Amino acid sequence: MRKIDKKLSRFLNVLIIPIVLITCMILSGYQKTAIPENPLTSEANPSKVLPDNGNTIGIDDNYLANLMDADINKAKGADEESDDASEESNNEKEEEQQNSSENIEDSKREENKSPNKEENNSGSSDISDNVGDSDKLNPNNPGDTQRPSEDTTEIVYFTTTIKDGELIYSREYSFTITHKQKELRIENETVYINNVIYPQFKGDVLLEDGKNTIRIAVTYVREDGKKISVYQDYVVYVDLGSITIETDLKNQTVETSTINFTATATLKDKTIPIDVKCNGVDMESSSGNYTVDLIEGSNTIELSAKSGDKSITQTYSIQCNLPKEFSIKTDLEDDQIVNTDSLSFTASMVNGSSKSRLTVVCNGKTMLPVSEDEYTVPLKIGTNVIRLKATDIIDGEKVTLDQSYKIKYVPIANEETKPVIKHINVTDNMEVTGNKFTLDVLPEDYKGNRIYSEGITVRLNGVVYQNNWQSEYTSYLLFFEGGINALDVRITDSEGRYTDYSYKINCTTIEDGEKIGEITLSIDANVLGLGYIVAPVQVDVLQGETASYSISRFLEENGFTYDNTGSLDVGFYLARLARPGIGVGVAIPEDLKQAIDEDGLEWKDQRYDDSIGEFDYCQGSGWMYSVNGAFPNYGLSDAVFKDGDVVRIRFTLAYGRDIGGATATGGSGGNYSKVW
Repeated sequence: MRKIDKKLSRFLNVLIIPIVLITCMILSGYQKTAIPENPLTSEANPSKVLPDNGNTIGIDDNYLANLMDADINKAKGADEESDDASEESNNEKEEEQQNSSENIEDSKREENKSPNKEENNSGSSDISDNVGDSDKLNPNNPGDTQRPSEDTTEIVYFTTTIKDGELIYSREYSFTITHKQKELRIENETVYINNVIYPQFKGDVLLEDGKNTIRIAVTYVREDGKKISVYQDYVVYVDLGSITIETDLKNQTVETSTINFTATATLKDKTIPIDVKCNGVDMESSSGNYTVDLIEGSNTIELSAKSGDKSITQTYSIQCNLPKEFSIKTDLEDDQIVNTDSLSFTASMVNGSSKSRLTVVCNGKTMLPVSEDEYTVPLKIGTNVIRLKATDIIDGEKVTLDQSYKIKYVPIANEETKPVIKHINVTDNMEVTGNKFTLDVLPEDYKGNRIYSEGITVRLNGVVYQNNWQSEYTSYLLFFEGGINALDVRITDSEGRYTDYSYKINCTTIEDGEKIGEITLSIDANVLGLGYIVAPVQVDVLQGETASYSISRFLEENGFTYDNTGSLDVGFYLARLARPGIGVGVAIPEDLKQAIDEDGLEWKDQRYDDSIGEFDYCQGSGWMYSVNGAFPNYGLSDAVFKDGDVVRIRFTLAYGRDIGGATATGGSGGNYSKVW
């Protein structure tokens, strides 16, 4: 019996030990087989994933099941080496393992479906709190609430600044898109507004009044070529408010055959078209001003406006009761401007008796009608006064009506009488560098009389400029824009004739401090017999600097010192120029001395060898400057040089009369007969 037990024990050992070993090998194989990481489950918040013909990385329905199939195949290889008993035992373990895997898969799917998951695998819990994240929906905001489905991912691929369900009050809406996965290449980024692709999205979109849907769709490419397509939907509401009509029209009774009023329609502070009808007839406006002819009795004026699905209509009742009292009727208009030397008009009395009388007087002269109620009167150039006087006897008392109208006659300029520009320092299609420019204009009427600033209108790109200086020329400091500029100049003489001039100026703008061009500069004291102190030399002109800076820079670079009044920015006047020996060898020409004596100017003893300045030698001495032969009466701080200007700084003994600059100083007596 013992021998049988020993044999049975050895048989069981031989049979059980291999089964245990095989079972351990199978279990060890399962433990060493790691489940591959799903690249879409590294973040906790769901984000829509689009299918892409098998190339899109997404969560497939059989993802985990496929992983289990691979493990089962490995286990089968080990089973083929076991006997029937071990195979039966192994099958039981495989069934238990498969049931466990299915439970794990179901658990993961439920976890991925949950929209309330609070943590993600990467630990970026703060990302899920951002409104507009590609992985997060905000069911607390108004509008459509979306719920995650099986095609969601927990990775945050991008975020936006869009607030889902936001209410705004303008059609313009701006937002940004921030891509979170830096290792992915962006292949395509598309913005849909109300299911339509928004072309060339640059951060701003135009929404419609009411509900708007916004979809952000992005396709990424991984390093291995796999594509990931994700999108996120949002809802934004636009409330433009209601259309409002602003008008001074009201229900009323009038005693005139016409009525004037204003009417405009706005929607969210923007003007929209308005329709105006009087008694069913469309009315036209002039910048929102309306003049409507009425019929006697009841009139209906309707104002209406429409924009999209919003509309408004306002109706007004106007009762027209034309007066029955005595009055004057005429088509004359006060402050009227005409271009002919005569004027025709009508004038008559309304509700007058047989004793009523009408008198028409033009410029103090009584005029007779050319036919019934029609008059033609002659006009003089300028302002004419036409007076209508009506008298009648009403209830035994004399009634007088008196109306006056001013009519301005402006003759049309012809080739002989039009005003002209004798000098202007621009030409059509001229090229300039730098945005500052001093415009010099010298206009005259047909009689040769100078026209000053009150007869000059300068417009640059539609903006009217006021003159800055008036000396030999009337001057304007202009500021050009880069590119083509439209310069319009109207010259009007004292009688109202005018001529228009237009120029196109092409401006190349540069940065402050860059070189605009060069001027030719010289400094002389010819009136002292010293000739050129600085012979003509080329000097750079820089963008942004006035003439005072250009001259100051040149003097300092060439060893001069100077005294001035004012400053480089305001009221700069060069009072004294100094350099060793600059005043040595003075010899005032004898004919100049004689001219100064005849002018009655006082000679001074003040003189220096190392400087020359105001009040040296004579009471009218000092430094003056000219640009292209003209002497401006404004300081260097107000002047702007341009490329090619010829600038001379000259010393004078007699207020500029000895150098041809008396027109700039305004001194009496004019220039001397000779220029030194």
